[in-house]
Order: sequence, then C-alpha cells, then structure tokens
Amino acid sequence: MFYVNLLTKIKNSSYNKLKTVEIQGFASKKLHNLLLILYKEGYISKFCYKLDKNDNFKIVIFLKYYKQNKKTLINIKQISKSNRSYYCSSKMIWKLKNNFGTYILSTPLGFLNDIEARQLNVGGKLICAIY
Repeated sequence: MFYVNLLTKIKNSSYNKLKTVEIQGFASKKLHNLLLILYKEGYISKFCYKLDKNDNFKIVIFLKYYKQNKKTLINIKQISKSNRSYYCSSKMIWKLKNNFGTYILSTPLGFLNDIEARQLNVGGKLICAIY
C-alpha cells in the first residue's frame, strides 16, 4: 500500500497551498503510473525524480493551482485502505457516480482512471476518488 503515503502527502500539501511535495523513497512502475494519471487528469503540473547529495532518492511533485491560488485538487478520498479493500467489476464501473472528479483503480493492466477502465472493460480495486 505504497500509494497511501503518497496520496496523503499530496492532499495535505494541497490543503496548505504548498507548491511542491517531496517524497523520499523508491521508484516503481506503479508509482510512476499513478503520478502519470494525476498529471493527465490535470491535478499536478509535473513531477520529477531527484538524487540528493547523500544519494537518497526523492520524487518531487509540483501541484497545480488555478488563478488566485485556487487549488485544482480539492479532495482525495481513499476508498481501499489497509484493513478493507473494495473491488469493482467492469459492469460496476458504469454505475459509479462520476459527476465530477476521477476514480483510480488498480487493475491487471496497472493503474487506470475510471474512464480508461470503462473503455478497456476492466475492473479492479478502487484506490481513491479525486475531486
């Protein structure tokens, strides 16, 4: 459940109107795909990987704001947690309320947002709702 720390730090930084989030840790394909979804959906402006002086690996995420410091990322609700996982079939994805925001799913094809999962007709574990 590596993404819980990432999503919590992004959410807290957005509430405090910080411009960047630095996360120390490791790089993985799943983490990169999750950040790529946030970038494609327009919640973050960019992200990059850094090595500091002590060869510690860091991920730097630049949050995106509208004019007058209005945040694009209003809330992140973590649906699946360490004690309870929620799964969604491909038929159930069509029933998710998607008036605004994005659902992120962990599928056999990797992390996908709800629109991509509908197009590919794939279900999976509901990770979070972003709105």
